[in-house]
Amino acid sequence: MSDPVFHRSGHLLRKRFRGYFAATLLVALSSNLAAAVDQVIVGNMLGARAMAAVGLTLPFTYGISVIYLLFSIGGSIMAAVAMGRREMRTASASFSASMWLIVLAGLLVMFSGLRWIDALAGLLAGGDAQLAPMVKSYLRPLLVGVLFLLIVPGCGEFVRLDGHPRLVSVVLVGSNAVNLVCDVIFISLLGDVSGAAWATVVGYLAGFLLLGFYARSPGRTLRLMPPSPALLSRLAAPITSGGFAGAVDMVLFMARSFFMNSIVLALGGERGMAAFSVCMACMSLSFIFVAGAAQTMMPIAGVLRGEDDALGIRFIMRQTLAFAVGGALVLCAIFEAFPAVVLGIFGLRGADELASAVPALRIFSPSLAGLAVTSVMIYYYQTMGRPSMSLFISLMEALVIQISTAWLLSRFFGLAGAWASFPLTEAICVVMVFCAARAVSVRSGGTLSGFLLLPAGQNGRLLDVTIPASLKEAEALSAKIAAFGASEGLDAGLAMRLGVAA
Repeated sequence: MSDPVFHRSGHLLRKRFRGYFAATLLVALSSNLAAAVDQVIVGNMLGARAMAAVGLTLPFTYGISVIYLLFSIGGSIMAAVAMGRREMRTASASFSASMWLIVLAGLLVMFSGLRWIDALAGLLAGGDAQLAPMVKSYLRPLLVGVLFLLIVPGCGEFVRLDGHPRLVSVVLVGSNAVNLVCDVIFISLLGDVSGAAWATVVGYLAGFLLLGFYARSPGRTLRLMPPSPALLSRLAAPITSGGFAGAVDMVLFMARSFFMNSIVLALGGERGMAAFSVCMACMSLSFIFVAGAAQTMMPIAGVLRGEDDALGIRFIMRQTLAFAVGGALVLCAIFEAFPAVVLGIFGLRGADELASAVPALRIFSPSLAGLAVTSVMIYYYQTMGRPSMSLFISLMEALVIQISTAWLLSRFFGLAGAWASFPLTEAICVVMVFCAARAVSVRSGGTLSGFLLLPAGQNGRLLDVTIPASLKEAEALSAKIAAFGASEGLDAGLAMRLGVAA
């Protein structure tokens, strides 16, 4: 019998990635597509002004996401590492603390937001007397139902990690389907943008009810512990530390959105803001692939990190970047080739509207590919326990580069300069990521390599293989393990027992 050539094919990781990716992509598809379709429905039923008002509330929406990222992402990373080490009680504690922290933060947002809703609406609308009442109408329902908006995606991170990705798909697809159906019904009944906001709340309420299937699942391993000061005080710091970079990224994204809203509203008025809302909706579409790939990567890479499997992490990251960047490039090609068709779907069909919106979409869309790279790397460095790298990318992307380029270009080129700041920012950021990783690698003295910053080599020699599920291959691998152990200096009897055990 000839000795097979043993090597690691990546088949098992590829199968796991694609199995999780299919479910996670469906989740990302439902949530991000729903955000875009919301704008489509509002634009067609209520007009460009209403769509502009909804677009002005994006900083608030990003602010809500800060809570979700800070607690659920940080907690899920901790839980994934604990599961990789088979410490299931620690994983359940991370899950419980994360969810209770989300509830407390959500209650704070709800009561404080409703108390100062007039000031918040005026701030988001930039003092525009016509848009501020519409912004307030859209904000009120979101504040009332903010707990559902936080708990559903927050809990979904842990449900997927616990081996129930299909249930997460059912929860988020179901909630967004309810949202879209209610959009049409509530907008028709109420006649303003508050109908779209109430539809969002009802959709997430449906998702919350669907999470009951996970609570009753006999196969789940994560258990919700009662809230206690000891639990929260012990885990709040490490959870927020793990999610800090992603939360700061969203805070900066919120600041960037607010700043860009101000520039666009000042230079282009309602028409410019409507065009910008379409660009942001198109960004949501690109995040179907970006978030789908990145959120698939995180639990798998977290477990691989717990197992010190650098080769597996490299393989998973190649898959992640291929899906994220490839999807963004496909969408970019569509937006470049058919901008008028895309804008028409959102209800912008007039000659004056298209005259300002078509250049906006064409200039903006190349930024999606660069955004895919930087977003994936922010998630990756979080998962690998390098929050400083994630924070550096976020700060430079949103606070330094985007704002400075938008301010400078808009002064010389008006609205066209504001649109051009997006692709320029992402191009600079991609180069910056590689340069920063190179600098860290050099400072490590060569112990870390590549932009993934993984160990350059293993401690000792490693036998790392994938085999087909056949008796012949298993027998050959058993002999190979025994020979490998003997060649590494193990006792011959021990080496043989290792081969038999495998």
